[in-house]
Amino acid sequence: MASALAVLADKVLAGIITQEEHDAILEAHVLSTRPITEQEDGGGPRVQGSAAAPLNADTTSPLGIKLCVATFNLGNAPLDAATLHLWLDPGAGYDVVAVGLQESWTGAFASFGGSAADPTRGDSVTTVLERHLGPKYTKLVETSRGEMRLILFTHATPKQPVHSVEVSAENTGALGIAPNKGGLVARCVFGATSLCFIACHLQAHEGSRNCAARNKSCEEILSGARVGKRLLDASAQHHHTFFFGDLNYRVDLALPMDYSAGSVAGELGLGGEGHGVGPGWTGDEDFEGPPSSLEGSGDGDQTAAAVDSDAAVSNQASHSGMQPTRTISGASRIVGMQPTWTSMGASRMDTGAQELAHQAKFELATTLLSLGSGGRQRLLAHDELLQALSEQAILGRFNTVAPQFLPTFKVLKGAVDGYNAKRIPSWCDRVLWCSLPGAAPALHLTDYSAASEVTSSDHKPVSATFRLQTALPVLVAPLCNDITTTVLLTDLAARDLPIMDGVLQGGKADPYIELHVLPPFAGPLIPVRTPVIPKDLNPRWGSPLIAPIFATPRTAAGVHVVLCVKDRDVGSTDDVIGTTSLSLSRAMEEPGFRKRYDFDEPLFHNGVLHGSISGTLEFIISEAVR
Repeated sequence: MASALAVLADKVLAGIITQEEHDAILEAHVLSTRPITEQEDGGGPRVQGSAAAPLNADTTSPLGIKLCVATFNLGNAPLDAATLHLWLDPGAGYDVVAVGLQESWTGAFASFGGSAADPTRGDSVTTVLERHLGPKYTKLVETSRGEMRLILFTHATPKQPVHSVEVSAENTGALGIAPNKGGLVARCVFGATSLCFIACHLQAHEGSRNCAARNKSCEEILSGARVGKRLLDASAQHHHTFFFGDLNYRVDLALPMDYSAGSVAGELGLGGEGHGVGPGWTGDEDFEGPPSSLEGSGDGDQTAAAVDSDAAVSNQASHSGMQPTRTISGASRIVGMQPTWTSMGASRMDTGAQELAHQAKFELATTLLSLGSGGRQRLLAHDELLQALSEQAILGRFNTVAPQFLPTFKVLKGAVDGYNAKRIPSWCDRVLWCSLPGAAPALHLTDYSAASEVTSSDHKPVSATFRLQTALPVLVAPLCNDITTTVLLTDLAARDLPIMDGVLQGGKADPYIELHVLPPFAGPLIPVRTPVIPKDLNPRWGSPLIAPIFATPRTAAGVHVVLCVKDRDVGSTDDVIGTTSLSLSRAMEEPGFRKRYDFDEPLFHNGVLHGSISGTLEFIISEAVR
């Protein structure tokens, strides 16, 4: 059956198909996408952010494939072939493998995008990976900037044709141009499913300023590294997009750490005996609040925001559920404090006080980790990335799950466990993903893990495995005088748009909506638009948007309508305010030949929330094809 379907799939992709053949593939596709039971799922993490139940991608079918997305900061050490199997199993039957590497030293000229290897350091990382994966895999594309690398492999005999390969990159290092930090982008189309991989290395170090720099870099990478339809960032146009790498987000223990290990263990129901926190935690002093000599605000790599002592205790207690007891002798006065910084970046807090503050946070972090899963969850409550995602501050549309593995940085080289006291243990190495709304139910996370046994770097490699039901091709309707299907959008309104114009231009925005269709061949060549509404951040458009859809009714469920809200500028290119995607598959669930649904969706631009848009979408099937 699988081989017969493969032949049919090839005919579909080649455009040679009869109605009977198409129906056979459609029936096989539907039958292979039943929901997963808990027993089949094995209790693993599920994709967050999707209301639909995950689907079981039968990887023996030509429509079901298996993906591996892996990241490893090598710390400029050679890639150890002996431990590669711990995070990249060549026998796992992957159809697509994406590997992002950071600090992968590749020679003096590599900082400018070269691929040369230093012969004194042995084989290049690419050679090591190719040898490890073996002849069953072939390298599809490799791209690099500085010490960052992104390599895509596909099975040597892919189930569906792989085509439309593109690469791009964006530097976010020193002065915004150095290639030591940034993002690499590679996209391809597997059969009829578009895939995009964004491998990143973001700004390092602790502190709110560095976290803000990471947030800004996420936006800059989505803005600058464009592939496919250049108007849209990668997450707005591909069926599935993966954002991964050494993202460098830290555990921000910025609130007062006036809790003993015993109180933490008691709160978690683990008991307080035998959970010593190491040197410095004497329990001789109660929390007395910050000294007046350290008043001020600013950013520090290893210190936290200055707050009133009473407010600090109540805020921490409400946030974590832990009760304040005792703290470090002497260090209680500076834990949770943030120094005042001068314009030259120097701190008024002396080095010794900073070291005590950092030691307090490091000891609390390692104590929580020693308490098992409960302590790990407490530490994850301070994870910068999870906090930013929950606030929709960055990477809008993207999902992830809380790591169930130990922090991947800064681990002791040469050791399976243990952390370098110079940094707070953090989950720096991560994998995120997003999907167009009609494709989201087809992607299912099956494993998300770190390889703790790899000891060559101060990071641990992280990999995520997915099952994916690839999309059926969207077939173009025969050319004729009658348009077979139409999309009608009414009652369109936007809310809370950002200010796009300066004071002289009115200090607001001049928004209009531009409609695009994915895949592009299924819509009009020239986008249809609404009128411009001047100087309004909460516009309502009285006129509808109507666009022909050049797809057969049976395959129109694979079409997405992208609403791009723009700001009209005089004398320059109109700016994109934000976009949202609407799936026709949702409309196809409705009965009849005029299928409609109401929507109210957020607008994102380069991952940043820029208001919302609402209205009614109606999908109309012409009488000629009913």
